[in-house]
Amino acid sequence: MSERPIVLDRVIFEVRYGSGYRYYDKCGQILLDIVQHNGGWQPVSINPGTSSLENPEICSILSFNDSIFNFTAEKASKTSVEGIAEEAGALWRAIQANLGIEEFVRMATRLNYLLPCMSLEEALKLLSGSDFKVMVPKELEANFSIKDRQPTAVLEKNGIEYRVALHAVTRYEGVKPSDIMTVDPRLLSKDQKSYRLAKQRQIAEYNVNPMYAVLLDVDCVTFNPENIRAKEYILSQQAEVRNSLLHILGRLR
Repeated sequence: MSERPIVLDRVIFEVRYGSGYRYYDKCGQILLDIVQHNGGWQPVSINPGTSSLENPEICSILSFNDSIFNFTAEKASKTSVEGIAEEAGALWRAIQANLGIEEFVRMATRLNYLLPCMSLEEALKLLSGSDFKVMVPKELEANFSIKDRQPTAVLEKNGIEYRVALHAVTRYEGVKPSDIMTVDPRLLSKDQKSYRLAKQRQIAEYNVNPMYAVLLDVDCVTFNPENIRAKEYILSQQAEVRNSLLHILGRLR
């Protein structure tokens, strides 16, 4: 691939809390509030363990119970981080108000960025050349071949932990490379313009939803926060990752 765009694939916002026992009394009211006031959400599972809703229009899932709130936005590149953060904040406020939660154990924003590749072998090759990698002792390298490196590090800044991981991945939900037309568009005549445009569209689709990629997975965690401002936290952590950590992928292009 001549050009490797870096794509934000998934955004997760999670809060863990204590004393959420009103879940067993208020679950129905929470679902009603969300369905009535947050467009596009529909319940898909309601039970004493965990309840969940989906919003297919924005490729998002919400689950919650007496101790965990989890909002996941898939295909995040097709919308804005601002919109994702706004939606997560509105949903969290509905749940916090109904459950009367005042004790917070953990708050996290998890961001998944993809660097598209045409095969798993290509992704592994790029990963092996990263300066963010696992160092293998020479005596092991002398007796074994290195098949894969999947480094993980936990960093800390301003009281926030950043769990940073780099992986070569196969995404079976992604577009297959074999679905992309193989003729070089530069070799086509003007009469074959429709073919050229179709291939360009297919490449664009693959770039945002690839089957193979190098994945940068960053979990930004705060423990025992005094309060929860979902939108602000998501936006601030996405900016921190973009400014300080995204170059880990950028150097592989």
